[in-house]
Amino acid sequence: MGLEAVEYVKEAEERIEELKKETDKKAADVLSEAEQTIQQKRDRLNQELAEYRDAKGKEFAHQLNQDQEQENMQLTQDIRQMEETVDKNTNDVVNDIVKVVVKRYGNS
Repeated sequence: MGLEAVEYVKEAEERIEELKKETDKKAADVLSEAEQTIQQKRDRLNQELAEYRDAKGKEFAHQLNQDQEQENMQLTQDIRQMEETVDKNTNDVVNDIVKVVVKRYGNS
């Protein structure tokens, strides 16, 4: 019976070694799949982030252009009002000068 026990132990050790190799291979496969999945998710997240940044950049540029156009329109309107005020004041000054000249020197 001693020989049978030794043979049984050898077979058990061989089986344990095979199971260990299979387990190590399965663990490596699972780890590799997990790393691939993580990398795919990371790539997808980076792509989505780039698309989001691009969309927000375009949205910001569009809003900036609208704000600039509105500011330009407001400035144009303000300049027009200032020019009208200057013209009116110039006319008032000219009229006042004419009145003073006429008053002082008469209608000669």
